[in-house]
Amino acid sequence: RAPSLDDCEEVLAWPAEAVEALGAAQILQVHAEAIASLWALSREVSAAVASLPVEAAAALHGPVCFDDLLWARCLFDSRAVALEMAAPPELAVGPGDPGA
Repeated sequence: RAPSLDDCEEVLAWPAEAVEALGAAQILQVHAEAIASLWALSREVSAAVASLPVEAAAALHGPVCFDDLLWARCLFDSRAVALEMAAPPELAVGPGDPGA
C-alpha cells in the first residue's frame, strides 16, 4: 500500500529516487509539479534580481538560487504557517514610480 500525502511530509526535499520508490502516482505528480513550479520561480527571481539597481541587488548579499527557494518553501510551505513581509521601501520603488 502506497503512503498517503499526509504521511509524506516535506516530500519536495526528498531525492527523486526516494519519491519514485514510494510507488504512489499522486505523490510523484505532486513532486514533479512542485519542482517545476520552483524552477519557474527560480527563473523569475533571477530575472527580477538582474533588473534591480546595483545598490538594491547588493542588499541581498549574494545571488538567490534554487536551493534558497527550496529551503524557503520547505520551511514556510505549510497551512499552519503564514508569513507576510513588506518589501523594504528602497526595493518597493519600481520604474516610473515617483521615488525611482
